[in-house]
Amino acid sequence: MRARSAPGGHDRRVAGALAVFFVVLYGGFHHGSFKGTDEIGVFETTRSIYLLGRLSVPPGRHVFLGADGASYNHFAIGQSILALPFYGVGALSRAALPDDWAAVAAGPPGGAGPLRFGGTLEILTTSFYGVVASALLVVVFFWFERALGVSLRSSAVAALALGCTTYVAPMSAYFLRHTTEAILILGSLLALLSWSRSGRRGQLLLGCSLASAILLVRVPALIAGAGLALTLAFGLTRVHRTENLADCARAFLRDAPFILLPFFIAVAIHAGVNHAKWGTWFASPMVSQWQLFSTPLAEGLAGFLISPSTSVFLYSPPLLVACAVFPRLLRTRRVAALAALGISLSFLFFCAKFKIWSGLYSAPGPRYLFVATPLLMLGIGPWLDSAPGKTARLVWIGTLAVGAGIQLLLLVGNWGSAIQSLGYLEFEPQLGFLFDPAMSPLVGYANTVVEGQFSPWVLKLAVGWRGFAGAPSVAAGLAAAWLAILALSGLRLRRLLRPASSVSEG
Repeated sequence: MRARSAPGGHDRRVAGALAVFFVVLYGGFHHGSFKGTDEIGVFETTRSIYLLGRLSVPPGRHVFLGADGASYNHFAIGQSILALPFYGVGALSRAALPDDWAAVAAGPPGGAGPLRFGGTLEILTTSFYGVVASALLVVVFFWFERALGVSLRSSAVAALALGCTTYVAPMSAYFLRHTTEAILILGSLLALLSWSRSGRRGQLLLGCSLASAILLVRVPALIAGAGLALTLAFGLTRVHRTENLADCARAFLRDAPFILLPFFIAVAIHAGVNHAKWGTWFASPMVSQWQLFSTPLAEGLAGFLISPSTSVFLYSPPLLVACAVFPRLLRTRRVAALAALGISLSFLFFCAKFKIWSGLYSAPGPRYLFVATPLLMLGIGPWLDSAPGKTARLVWIGTLAVGAGIQLLLLVGNWGSAIQSLGYLEFEPQLGFLFDPAMSPLVGYANTVVEGQFSPWVLKLAVGWRGFAGAPSVAAGLAAAWLAILALSGLRLRRLLRPASSVSEG
């Protein structure tokens, strides 16, 4: 008879099953192309590093003249470097496959030159980064719920809700940096809170490393730094609680390298790259955007909270329940709840003042507030453990159903066609449509689905494109295989959760 494994091992298997399930789920809706210039800009740096070993890129959007006369975009290099293996898979596949196979696999061409957003294997595989990143975010969220003392089953259910019914799902189809920044922020907060309980310096180093890496992925995301710094300060006072001032000072000195070394390394890399591009250590076209914080605060807040086009609750309906039950988390896990709430509010007020707070047209929805979705959903696990009443469960199931429907629409529909069908680019006054329900991106997405304009790669393969008649039988076979693998991964996850009540929840 097989011996029962330790709870930690069982947790790892559940986390692994969640990762596989979501990679398969999101992979089936993989678009294989880019939708906006932000994605293209980050990709162009990846391409330049891989092919030329340089950071310079062709002229285009978000591209500026550097100190050496070459052109550079203003994005941090972190995600461009993380995406190198994905680009490499595409480059190697292009060399290995026959030209006609490679052309079909790459999907329909789109754009030209530095604004090419589809039609190459390198774009196809690099855009798969979003699939893996979103799945990883769900797994980090699951571990966070477990660290809060939530039962295994409730942690998994909360993670499934996050991944299937909130804004996390459609962001898997984008090569934007918001998912990466959310992983770093959530992971850093989790590691720092774990260190504050265990005193293990490995967790301190991990937390500070992830926090420092935010600078290398997306500079504006440093707004999370205050919340993470306060969490670190709380950990220091808790770990080194002592009456002996000399011992406390020595303990702080022993911790200092674990805190400061990752920070100085990240700053050195950022400053070095900045100097190579712009000839300055910290000033850059990205930093100069501080001049764009001119939106009236009330307008930005209304946009993020109640707009029919960009409200966080529209794109993630379960957040309505999550915010209602968040006070429970404040009572039971005060430090974690305050940190999550503080970081979310920091992003809300910071981004609400930004001139282009809506984030259009790189993606629909409140992408600048993306990190707030997993942070605020942390209260769901403890609430599920509290055995909510029948009415509360019905409301929860209702928000999950609506959320799942919205995410499916956002994954299947075509964002570029939605923009055109609603005439966003010609609208006067600019962005005036944001508070008109009839002009919501969801309406535009519904129009594209009715018109048969889809984004998933397998659907494009079925209907074809100019120069390719389509391969519906091949697409049907791939879809059937995907559904079978998805079902098997779901069954494995269910089997792992079924005996959860018999496994120690320590």
